[in-house]
Amino acid sequence: MMKLQNIYLGLFFILLTIFWYIFLPGTLWQIEASDFFSFSPEFLRSYWAAPQGSAILLSSFIAQFFQIQTVGALIMGLIPTLFIWSQISTLPPRSRSMGAWMPFISGCFFAALFIRGLSLQTGLELLILSILLSLYSILSKHFLRIIAVVTYIVIAYTLFPPLFTILLFVMLCFIEWQKGGKFYARMAVVSITIIAILIPLFLHSFIPELPYSERFAIPGLQPQQQKGLFFLIGAMLGTRLLAFKPIDLKTLPMRLFLYIAPMVLFFVLAFFIKDQTDEKGYRLDQALVRSQWSYIIDNFDESRLKEDPRQLRYLALALNNENQLSSKLFSYPFRSENDFYFQQCLNQPCSFFHAIFYNSLGVKNEAIHQAFQNGISSNKGISFLTATQLREWYAAIGKKPIAERYDHLLSHSTLYEAIELVTDSTITPIDSTAYFFIGARPLVSDLARLVDADRNNKLALDYLMCSLLLNRDLNKFWMMMKYYPVKENEVLPRHYIEALLLINSQKPEFKITKKYTIPESYMDGFKEFITLLDQKEIGKLTLKQKYHDSYWYYFANK
Repeated sequence: MMKLQNIYLGLFFILLTIFWYIFLPGTLWQIEASDFFSFSPEFLRSYWAAPQGSAILLSSFIAQFFQIQTVGALIMGLIPTLFIWSQISTLPPRSRSMGAWMPFISGCFFAALFIRGLSLQTGLELLILSILLSLYSILSKHFLRIIAVVTYIVIAYTLFPPLFTILLFVMLCFIEWQKGGKFYARMAVVSITIIAILIPLFLHSFIPELPYSERFAIPGLQPQQQKGLFFLIGAMLGTRLLAFKPIDLKTLPMRLFLYIAPMVLFFVLAFFIKDQTDEKGYRLDQALVRSQWSYIIDNFDESRLKEDPRQLRYLALALNNENQLSSKLFSYPFRSENDFYFQQCLNQPCSFFHAIFYNSLGVKNEAIHQAFQNGISSNKGISFLTATQLREWYAAIGKKPIAERYDHLLSHSTLYEAIELVTDSTITPIDSTAYFFIGARPLVSDLARLVDADRNNKLALDYLMCSLLLNRDLNKFWMMMKYYPVKENEVLPRHYIEALLLINSQKPEFKITKKYTIPESYMDGFKEFITLLDQKEIGKLTLKQKYHDSYWYYFANK
């Protein structure tokens, strides 16, 4: 039976690792990018004294290795597998064959909770709790078990939240009772358990300012994770309860149940993974950081726009960097310049995007501000992603002392090294070229000032001109055309041509068709559009089918 269990454990580990690697690469990236760890003394001191400090440091240390996707998948496969192994080893020898399927059930819940966003820290706490129970179960001497219980109190105070502390000592009582030891040993374990549970309440009531009392704050779980966590705890307790009375596994139904136990994993995972909203979002975040613009464009899903409004902002930045915004703007549901960025938004998703948004526009100072805002909103007050961004951007604008500080922090992590900080001589801090506060005015106003400060900032210019098109402000659009670089005989982007033809129809004295190269197909198309616009329902239907992605159609449907 044990050999069969080992085969199941190996199969469980392999399949779960493959599952994470193939289906959840964005989640693996997000775990590392949003966490931080450094061996520098100031970092260790600040978190070692924090509530559950040892758990925080342990999970952050392990999160570093998620930078390598394969290693991250192996870790996420290994933790639930070790959890199952430790659960099996806590069973008495006479009960292991009977209860072998129950740890697999709890392992399935554990793996599913990870997929639904259970933090790495909480997962490690559950694993360590299970390993502590496993170690306790192999102790045969009464005095050794009493010493272990006292030692576990110290571990629980520095590692576990109250729920896991209570669970640990309740299960220690189960194990002690199953061992059938002497009465005094049982009473000693129960007494120490009661003391261990009451001490935090005592400390909080009589010495509220003592930092250790803060170590027992209940971790904040998402509503979707709470039920799953209680099912997992129930499975762990069920493993112990069923071990009291061995069941004969020679009967066919019980044997079949044991054989199909690993398959439960896939049913549970299929249920929990049916909604991949978080994973899709993490993949888009990763593509944004890595400037994988084509991925963002190809994976835009309009049906998910209400639940994930980030998509439209990411899409606009991707189209602009690919020089497609001015030709494909009206193929997507953009309605105002506010769809290009998050207006008056200071939360973490907004600052994450704005850091990359302003960096693309060449506004390094504001990119640094947004990256810093994103970092201080994270659990550690900094993250690997923001630390690397700040190191690069501070160096680029010539502020090496600050860049060297972030370089120092990163170089004390396992997978990051100190780098040569090179100043980009082409970058000038924006406050020396344009005196205004980013975000104090509407985006159009800020973009106009950026263009005025640097006429070669094509990204800002395209954003500005597309914003004017969305606002149907053809007068200002025409004024800004003098800044748009056009070579001789060069054909302008599609929507700019469409706007110019509209202006030409209103202001023929501008002689736009002589100033710019406009293909005959656009002139014929505009004439056809005007003709269809004057027709009744049949013409309007044809108009929508043929010109729905044109600026003419957008302009006419106010």
